[in-house]
Formats: sequence, structure tokens, C-alpha cells
Amino acid sequence: MRKTLRKQWRYIFFRIHSERNIDKISLERRLGEKFLRFFGELNFGDVAYKLVEFDERKMLGIVKIDRNYQNSAVVCMALISELDKIPIHIETIKVSGTLKAGRENVAWEKF
Repeated sequence: MRKTLRKQWRYIFFRIHSERNIDKISLERRLGEKFLRFFGELNFGDVAYKLVEFDERKMLGIVKIDRNYQNSAVVCMALISELDKIPIHIETIKVSGTLKAGRENVAWEKF
């Protein structure tokens, strides 16, 4: 496939603020529900989000998203206020075009 026809990805690095720990499966399910409601069934497939990594201990994660939807995805994630009746706040730390650059700029140890 030609380079101009490929999807271009962005990686959203985020931190969850919560009183209790959040598990990856619950977070992935909630992100899917929220993205579906926010973008609708028509655009949901184009968004092509994926929870790449989530550290349950540090409450840090990375979401992979289509470049055209990065700003909307950040807003959508910020609108999530609870997960399994636990109040949470999702803070976007950095949006990057590559995982390597994002990890270096955020200065995380091996994530």
C-alpha cells in the first residue's frame, strides 16, 4: 500500500486520577462505550482506537487513534467521569506520532 493511503496514527499518553485502582478490562470496555456514543456508529470504525498499554499500578496508559480524530478523542476521554461507579478523571499527558518519541518526551521509565 502506498504511504499516502495508509492510516496515520497518534498515541495519546494519559494518567487516571482515582481513589481506587482501575483494571485494564473495565477501562477498555468503558472507552469503547464512550467512543461509540461520542462518535456514533457511522464514525466509530474510522476512529479505530486501541488501548495499547495500561499500567494498573501507576494508572498510566496509551491509546492509539487515527490522526484525524485525535482532538475529538482527547475530549471524549476527558468526558469520562466514572468507571464501575468509581469517580475518575482522565488527564492527557502527551499526544505523539510515535510510541518511542512519546515515551522519551514524557520521560517515563520503561512503560
